[in-house]
Amino acid sequence: MPFRASRNSENCSRTSENQKALLIRPRALYALEPHLDFGGPAVASLCDLGVALSALKDNPPHIYVPKLETVREAQFWEEALTLAERHLGLTHGSVRVCLQIETFSGLMNADALLHALHARAYGLNAGRWDYVFSLIKHLGSTRSVPVPPRRELGMDVDAMLAPPASTGAMSAKTPGTNSRETIT
Repeated sequence: MPFRASRNSENCSRTSENQKALLIRPRALYALEPHLDFGGPAVASLCDLGVALSALKDNPPHIYVPKLETVREAQFWEEALTLAERHLGLTHGSVRVCLQIETFSGLMNADALLHALHARAYGLNAGRWDYVFSLIKHLGSTRSVPVPPRRELGMDVDAMLAPPASTGAMSAKTPGTNSRETIT
């Protein structure tokens, strides 16, 4: 895809034709790494981040940050990435992130999440199946919010088709009842 400079592109850069960006998706912040112990359970996402950045320091990967819900979580990621960049001698913002919005609270905080990671964020991506579950969980029994019946809230409703184009995340397609059929 050609690079087109715009008035908002002062922080954008184009990689060379031979340089590829690797997209890494660490585990969520609540997950623990069972094979490491630092006097207590190790946070799996930080282990994933450390391995990826140490191995790929010459061409820092893009990080696909999963399950963000709160500004505090986004600030935590900003602090962790800044510390890792400083430790590896990388300039601030070298590690770019795409925020995966998978919950209703993440959607409600999307602007603030982007602001917390503004120096390195290159996009938002909707985790559609998790988002539908979260929407039903938070609003399903609320009478003041018009949520369609659960059986009608699929991936083809306007609200689920609205997120921006894919940033290279996994496909939301799953096998249907017919082996040649897919649900998007």
